Amino acid sequence: MNTMFQHFNRQRPNPKKTTSITIPAKRTLAKSRKSSSETVAKKRATRKQSDACDASDRATKRQKTERPDEPVAEKEGGQEVTRKGAGEDKQRPICIDDSDTEDDIPLINRMRAQPKQSVDILEPPVKEEGPVPSLSSTTTLGFTSPKARDVEFFSVPNALRVADLEAEIALLKSRHAEAVERLAQDLEAERQKSSKLQSESSESNVKIVELEAKVQSKEFKEQEGISQLFEAQEENADLKRTLEAKTAAYDDLHGQFTTLKHTETNLKTEITNLNHEIDAIDQHLMREKEDHRSLIHTLTTTHTQLAADLTTATHARILAEQHLKDLQTLSPAPSLPLSHSDSPTTASDSSQRHAKVLRTYTRVKTRYDSLFSIAQNLAGATRGMNLGNFGEFGAYLRQLRGAVDEQEKEQGVQEAGTLERMVEVERPVEVEERE
Repeated sequence: MNTMFQHFNRQRPNPKKTTSITIPAKRTLAKSRKSSSETVAKKRATRKQSDACDASDRATKRQKTERPDEPVAEKEGGQEVTRKGAGEDKQRPICIDDSDTEDDIPLINRMRAQPKQSVDILEPPVKEEGPVPSLSSTTTLGFTSPKARDVEFFSVPNALRVADLEAEIALLKSRHAEAVERLAQDLEAERQKSSKLQSESSESNVKIVELEAKVQSKEFKEQEGISQLFEAQEENADLKRTLEAKTAAYDDLHGQFTTLKHTETNLKTEITNLNHEIDAIDQHLMREKEDHRSLIHTLTTTHTQLAADLTTATHARILAEQHLKDLQTLSPAPSLPLSHSDSPTTASDSSQRHAKVLRTYTRVKTRYDSLFSIAQNLAGATRGMNLGNFGEFGAYLRQLRGAVDEQEKEQGVQEAGTLERMVEVERPVEVEERE
């Protein structure tokens, strides 16, 4: 029982409750006594009065000497039953075990049982019997002192006293048997209640074990959930840090992309401007090329015409010189003035023609020199450049550079021959003018 219910009796052990039955010594004469004498009746009346006074005196003394917290005696069928501790723990839980260990735990307040009662039978005090006084007719029955009552009591014959005592003892035994039977019934009821409480406590133990298992599983689940929550929080923090790093990297990349986009826009604008400039240069070169072609054609035509004119003039001069020689050889002297008069006209015509050719040649040569100097400057400015990066414009520049180089080589030879021919033409004219 201690093992089963120590779980319920750990904190507040139930104090033991005892019940004491006090059997006072009643010195009452037997009612079955058949005495018709007036003396015995008076003695009985006197004894009853003296006993009542004595009982009141004893009760008064007991009330004065007893402590206030001592149990109150109750009368049950002529017996004084002292119940100790009754009503002390009305609200306290019952204690099934008698042990006072600290491991006891109280049951629920609503499950209360009848308190255990211990019965103490107090034997009446035995007084030493003295010599029995003899009855005397001179005995005064009205004397009520205790000593007189004792004298009167002990003056009764022993047979009567023994009969009274046996009757009292039989009555006490019957009452004691009834009390024992009643206590046995109470004990059996308490045992039944105890067994019922044991079954209920076993069921409660099972329920408590189940509840403890549920609580432990719940606590385990809570701890597991808390650990999972901590892990999720740590993972969330890691993800937040990763997201912040990714966001910072994205911001950096976005800034670089914006810078590159701006640079690309600037480069596209610059490329567009360069394309416009290249187009303008191409157009200018096309115009210059057309001008150069027209100039070359003009120079070629003029050179051919000048060469033809020079040949014609030279042939005419030769014919004129031959004619003059023939005239000088065949004609007489008087004819010299005539021939002299014709020669200035021929000389003036040839001089005018030659002057016209020189002016045309000078004009063409000046324009040609101007264009050639421009072509030379352009070829010199682009000489160190990689003309392959300029596409068609580079091809034109390459052709222009080759033409300038070739023209520079031919120009020296042509100028030398032209000057020699002009010198040869001018010498006869100067001779004729001198003559």
